Amino acid sequence: MALRQAILSGLVAAGLVGGLPAIAAADDNPQQPIVVSPGDQQGVHAPPVVDINLTAPGHPGRPSSTAQAAGGGSACAWVPAPEMEAWLRHLPARLPGGRDTDQVDPRSRLYQQVCDGLVTGWAWLGPAVRGAPVVPSPGELAREAYGLLRLPKPSPGRSPDLRLADGRAAVLVGEHTWIWTDPAVFTGRSRTVRVDPVWATVTATPVGLSLDPGTGDPVTGCVGAGTRWVAGRYGLHQRSPTCDVVLTRSSAGRPGGVVTATWAVRWRVSWVGAAGGRSESGALDDMTSRTEVVLAVAEAQALITG
Repeated sequence: MALRQAILSGLVAAGLVGGLPAIAAADDNPQQPIVVSPGDQQGVHAPPVVDINLTAPGHPGRPSSTAQAAGGGSACAWVPAPEMEAWLRHLPARLPGGRDTDQVDPRSRLYQQVCDGLVTGWAWLGPAVRGAPVVPSPGELAREAYGLLRLPKPSPGRSPDLRLADGRAAVLVGEHTWIWTDPAVFTGRSRTVRVDPVWATVTATPVGLSLDPGTGDPVTGCVGAGTRWVAGRYGLHQRSPTCDVVLTRSSAGRPGGVVTATWAVRWRVSWVGAAGGRSESGALDDMTSRTEVVLAVAEAQALITG
């Protein structure tokens, strides 16, 4: 495992993973492949014996212009590395740091350069690569960060917070119902994605709270997080200064005598980023986080305060 990790690091540095590998384009009449005699394919213990010595990649079986001269010099050869090739092709499509591993044509084959028993280089031989990885733009990274952004759900605060005799949570028809969410939820959230030297930061800013009571009454939208009702600070039956709802329809006759009310926070999303010292910015679609609560919407009789 340690050996493979070391080899992978070398492959990344050499451009076999996440860069533009050295590729020789195939022609219409490829030569016969290199013939490798039995031996250590990976060149770890002893170099395989091949019928042609090469110091630069070319078509398998075709010598380069710098083939080993007779009578001396470093003994170098390009030999197939099928085990390492199979391992590389089973890597995830993207490695940490955003390096793609799926850029090499499946018809290409991995070769290693062995010089005096040591592996000194790697190359993909065969058809050309489909294209080198393209550095993303800040806008593209912003859209990726947008998809990774996780927003908190609103905490469903309300007053009056009532209980029916059977224990069901309830609100009251015709009463001023205060709606709010925890201020800790109602704060901006950001996410940054970076592919050096390009980066983008997406920020979602909460702009409003709304309630869909589930009774058929209109959805109520409010600016801000609403105001928590506090006994002694505000009077009974007082209207909320920021987010007030008055329901006109009860949940009587509905299954279980309840409805599903939805608290929702709307978030405005913007982004900033840079590439090559040039700053960019923009806006993305608004986002919404929601919390559902099952409630009875009751008349005034038979209530117990919670």
